[in-house]
Amino acid sequence: MSIKYSGILAADEVLSAGPNDIIVLAIVDGGSATGYTTKAIKKSNLISATVPKAFHTLTEFGPSLVYQWDYDLGYNAQITMVSDRLLAEPTNVADGDYGTLVITQDSTGGWVLGLPPSFKVVNGGAGAITLSTAANSVDSISWVKKGSDFLVTLGLNFS
Repeated sequence: MSIKYSGILAADEVLSAGPNDIIVLAIVDGGSATGYTTKAIKKSNLISATVPKAFHTLTEFGPSLVYQWDYDLGYNAQITMVSDRLLAEPTNVADGDYGTLVITQDSTGGWVLGLPPSFKVVNGGAGAITLSTAANSVDSISWVKKGSDFLVTLGLNFS
């Protein structure tokens, strides 16, 4: 792995970087070069045309009503809960990948989403989440892949 840096990165510099190269970005705050932050991002985690940005709807698989998430179809996904369901571990993910799942309760509400054992929830959630139960309520989980784990945060009751 190498670190690529330039004052201004041209598109060909980013494209020519290897998937494990680190791209260092300077983000200007307030439109002035005097206030900026830097962020190092592995090139394979940069948004690219091969991973759609739009939300895609997860599909159910099998009689156990498990939601499947193929990361190659997008890192943002959504589901509408119509009964208690399970979420399978996302497929086609690499260390450092991240995603967001928007979860909407149907007009009945009160449904439960079970997570795979590899999901570790912030603040000692022990791999479990408690969703908003009101009809049509909207929650989200976001995760980052670290080793064999998915580190998860939960946002509740968006209104």
